[in-house]
Amino acid sequence: MDGKAILKLRSPKKENIQNLYHESYELTHCEYSLKKSTNKNGQVDGDVAGGEIIVALPMLPNDNIMIWVLDVSRKYNGEITINDAFSESLERIYFEEGRPVNFRLHYEPGDTTNIVLLLTINVQKLTIGEEEYINKR
Repeated sequence: MDGKAILKLRSPKKENIQNLYHESYELTHCEYSLKKSTNKNGQVDGDVAGGEIIVALPMLPNDNIMIWVLDVSRKYNGEITINDAFSESLERIYFEEGRPVNFRLHYEPGDTTNIVLLLTINVQKLTIGEEEYINKR
């Protein structure tokens, strides 16, 4: 099944009165993880919390991406939409206060289609369907 995933970014509401997305990127890979805390005996002792999102973009990093990566205070809200081959939405994941915590550029000799930008984004709130997962600070 061919389809595609899109990452859309926007500034938090206080800086973005109309709550508009200002950047959109096609993804070649995405994944997200949720986690539970454990005690010293390895037993689960907490609720599920929002976690991390890993995305792969088939591009060289642009200025907006690099500013987001290098500015420790910059946060974006956003969504990832996963569509099937007919552009029907299979899943939509929303996140708030996303900050890149890992940046990697992978290149293999050849042409520019061999470039992949990998970002790990830590999020404070992750919404999947009707469920919200919040990182405790």
